[in-house]
Amino acid sequence: MTSNRHDKKAVGIIAGGTPEERKVAREISESIYRSLKRSRKYTPYIIPLDKKVKDRIVKLKIDVAFIVDAIFLDTNKTTCPYLKNKTLREILENHRVPYTGSDQKAAARARNKVTSKVAFEKSGLTSARFIPLRHKKIINEVDKISENLTFPLMVK
Repeated sequence: MTSNRHDKKAVGIIAGGTPEERKVAREISESIYRSLKRSRKYTPYIIPLDKKVKDRIVKLKIDVAFIVDAIFLDTNKTTCPYLKNKTLREILENHRVPYTGSDQKAAARARNKVTSKVAFEKSGLTSARFIPLRHKKIINEVDKISENLTFPLMVK
């Protein structure tokens, strides 16, 4: 018995990255593709992150997206000009396509070190003491640093 597309879930395997990351992303995507294809429960599609990503998501009518490199794929337009001020997650959510990984809000929060640290502290998780600094105000913050933190310390 052969299955057709209608009784299988269409899985979009979305991969991209910097030129250095693309080779690895492609290898991972192909591995995921082969595994899904073998299961016979899914119709997998490898969708490159390029200027046609949104059109491919719509045209292929994917049921779920498997994001290969979540950090890269959620960055802003300066890193990924194809998304035109939108994150990949935003595009998927607008088309009601569930995806692997965190939602937009959680992903944005996780990428921001200060926001993450504050969330950890509010949740009662132990975390090293920190002082968020703004580049333009760093000279004014030196006293605050020396009063509240002890050496050795790490600046990130």
